[in-house]
Amino acid sequence: MSYEQISNSLDAAAAQRQAQDFLLASLEVRASLFHLGQYCGTWEASLNGRFRPGFHLLLDGRCWLHMPGRDSMELTAGDAVFFLSDQPHVLTPRPQAPDFGRPIQRQDMLPLDAGQEGGTALACGFFDFRPGLGTLLLRNLPETLLMRSDDPRFESAHMLFRLLIDEARRHGDGSSPVLARLVELLLFYALRSAVLDDPQLHGLLTLVREPAMARVVAAIAETPQQAWNIDDMAAVAHMSRANFHRRFTLLSGMTPAALLLHVRVRLACDRLRQGESVEQAADAVGYQSVSAFTRAFSRVTGLSPAAWKRGGLA
Repeated sequence: MSYEQISNSLDAAAAQRQAQDFLLASLEVRASLFHLGQYCGTWEASLNGRFRPGFHLLLDGRCWLHMPGRDSMELTAGDAVFFLSDQPHVLTPRPQAPDFGRPIQRQDMLPLDAGQEGGTALACGFFDFRPGLGTLLLRNLPETLLMRSDDPRFESAHMLFRLLIDEARRHGDGSSPVLARLVELLLFYALRSAVLDDPQLHGLLTLVREPAMARVVAAIAETPQQAWNIDDMAAVAHMSRANFHRRFTLLSGMTPAALLLHVRVRLACDRLRQGESVEQAADAVGYQSVSAFTRAFSRVTGLSPAAWKRGGLA
């Protein structure tokens, strides 16, 4: 199939949906609970200093989020805060910002079923993002995402939040694996909203807001075995080589060749996960030799394809 035929076969709206879904599905994230319970009286809580992205979910009550150089924000039951990097912050039950120059005044959490009135129930934890195409999605996005309980954009996410609260109260020790999966789904809603609602954002996910660029992403994901080069991508986008390269890098912050590399490795991971051999995966995503495929795979994941399979990272 020629690149012109590929482009013509991709309806603009369908290509945008296909490209966006492909990119979001490439985000391999694992959530883990660190704290689950409630605070009462005077308390302070923070995830800062552990060098990991994380989250706070307000299950009940209210509190205030304080961050240096920003106005303090009141959080109410059903609100969620996601940090895509280690961000200085403190949660407290009062609107006055604490002194960020002193250590956090930590307090042990009470169980959710402790029967204390006027407490603040929280689920807090961390995210681990696997290297690859998914981590590129986070570049140039806001480092802090806020999901409000009264925001109509998150109506579906609110249903997930209610399920999460029910599960947390049923397994008050945080042992339920369902809790972590629900947190991961909530993050996807927050990320999608951030990309769709802020026209000033740049990055890989914002790239597919433009139909021409969405066609390119969808076409590469659909036919990774093609011998893609920048002229081929520009043909799919119906743009000149120079204009395509300029627009692509402006929107995404990366080169077309880097996208091709990461898409191919992402699809190869899927095939390895399904039990294909390294040779089969390499051929399916357009590499003529296993050695070239191994170098490309290692550049993205930090592991050889064989080590990736042996390590059980699927």
